[in-house]
Amino acid sequence: MELFSLIKAIKTTIMKKALLFYLISCVIILSGAIATAQNTISDLTLDISSADNTTNDDLYVFFTEGADVVETAKAWYINASPIATLLLPFEIDSLSDFSGSGNHASASGNPDSEPDWTTALGHNGGGAMLFDGNDYLAVSSALPLNSSYTKTAWINISLAASGYRNIISSTLDVDSNHCFKVDPDGSLNAGHSYGTVVVVDDDSLFHEQWYFVAVTFDYPTGEMILFKDGNEVGRDTVPEGNRSVVDGSVLIGTKDYSYYWQGYIDDPTIYNFAMSPEQIDAVYTDASQWIIASSTHGSDQWYADVTPFSATAVGSTSTSNTITLQPPPGITDLLLDASSPENLPEDDLLSTYTRNLSVVETASAWYRNSSPITSLHLHF
Repeated sequence: MELFSLIKAIKTTIMKKALLFYLISCVIILSGAIATAQNTISDLTLDISSADNTTNDDLYVFFTEGADVVETAKAWYINASPIATLLLPFEIDSLSDFSGSGNHASASGNPDSEPDWTTALGHNGGGAMLFDGNDYLAVSSALPLNSSYTKTAWINISLAASGYRNIISSTLDVDSNHCFKVDPDGSLNAGHSYGTVVVVDDDSLFHEQWYFVAVTFDYPTGEMILFKDGNEVGRDTVPEGNRSVVDGSVLIGTKDYSYYWQGYIDDPTIYNFAMSPEQIDAVYTDASQWIIASSTHGSDQWYADVTPFSATAVGSTSTSNTITLQPPPGITDLLLDASSPENLPEDDLLSTYTRNLSVVETASAWYRNSSPITSLHLHF
């Protein structure tokens, strides 16, 4: 009888421990699920500024952030292709490209030339990379060749920084390369061909202060525009012989493995088109949360991927709905008619047509006997 009681007591103890272990496991799993759920976004919606879906409308992406989200990366797509070729948020210790183009960065493999990831020291209180004067990151094929582009980044120059300091520049030191840098006098500048300056900011940058910097290049015209904190600070034309960049590779924090950056770099990004000044300001003020009308074209199909970050981890990427814009401005059923069927000299003439929703105004040029009746018509 005593042996039976002893066995029963042992079984009871084992069952209690098993139950306790099960409850602890459930708590751990539940805690992990709650933590994961807090590093998410919900209610992701792509919206437009009018119900007409025209090229005169702006596009906005809205969502709700979980409690642990400190920043989000927004990758915009037009006709199923990303508009950025590189997007490095640096919110976590990762070199992954979140643009949708798959141009991930790589470090040198030598700890002495790898930037240090820092938490809570970025421009927005999140992560950033600290470059100490001989560090760099490499990205292959991120700059569009023989094409327009836009480079953007947040930068913070260290107190000890001196010399030429590259932000996003070329791997090769050749006649048709690209550069985006700060010179020894603290002037922000950009250009092509061996680091030759095309556009420059006349004011020097202060040390230990965050700046949003950007440069746009329009390949057909050669126009290059420099921006600081959303404002234009320089504009000029790249000589025709230097417009075709032959080096699509990108170095973050150096050019040709020399002239290294000293300080912080955050959110380095490259786009495959020349942004308008209004779009640059939108990226600066609203962190790429909207696309302005001047960046769109008729019949475009737009959507956005949004990825959340906590202080320590990346969350799941969510995809918005798709918005299709109206076709480019156009008219149909153009007809010239007279006020009577007889087409008499005393009849009035009237042109009628149907215009689509993208049309905001039309210009009419009248001809008599194949010659225009006006010698000048400037439609502003």
